[in-house]
Amino acid sequence: MTEGLPPGYRVSKRKPVRIVSAVALACVIGLVVLLATRVPPSQTVADTPLLGQRAPSIQGTAIEGVAFYGDSIGGALRAASAGHPGAGADSSSGAPAGPAGRPFSMSTLHGRWILVNFFASWCPPCLQEALQLLTFAMEHRGPGGVSVVGVAFDDPANLVARFMGETGAIWPEVLDPTGRIAVAYGVTGPPETFLVDPAGRIVEHVDGAVTVSLLNSVFSRAQRDFQRATASVGRP
Repeated sequence: MTEGLPPGYRVSKRKPVRIVSAVALACVIGLVVLLATRVPPSQTVADTPLLGQRAPSIQGTAIEGVAFYGDSIGGALRAASAGHPGAGADSSSGAPAGPAGRPFSMSTLHGRWILVNFFASWCPPCLQEALQLLTFAMEHRGPGGVSVVGVAFDDPANLVARFMGETGAIWPEVLDPTGRIAVAYGVTGPPETFLVDPAGRIVEHVDGAVTVSLLNSVFSRAQRDFQRATASVGRP
């Protein structure tokens, strides 16, 4: 409607469209920023009824160490393992991973920090986190460090051995053919990771793929809590 308007004056109908477009663009930018800055679902420190409880026993046949690196991760793993003698091999014999396996009991690690990682060769996030686990394990080897123990979730020995060869795992991977260990830990699907303190209690739980930064953060917090608890018990 143009009655009463000066000659040559035209009513623009594009302004509302431009406003709507600007608002929509702002919403999209806000969503992108939110998605970029939020904690990804692969780094979820989750609650579990087992927190503060004694870790269920892990016993069974374990495949240990590897002697080669496959092409799926390749050069990145070889670079990460450089300067670490014995990486990619059984620390006691230097033998390659194989489906034969050896008896394993977590009780032999009593008094140490233990990182229990449930994985499967058919699980893409497990493959994605492999280098992260390897880097963390190498950074925390030795006295006062962390012993990593893998538990194969619904996976046969030959595929577990192949997975270890492709990812460069240097820790024992315990077979769980009946699912007994997974049930004891309440695991319904990999990857899931539990941190066990030197007293044998589960103190942290990560649901999903881990990263080195997340594991370092979780481990540092658990160490501080453990030291405070130990100090308070020793007070008169």
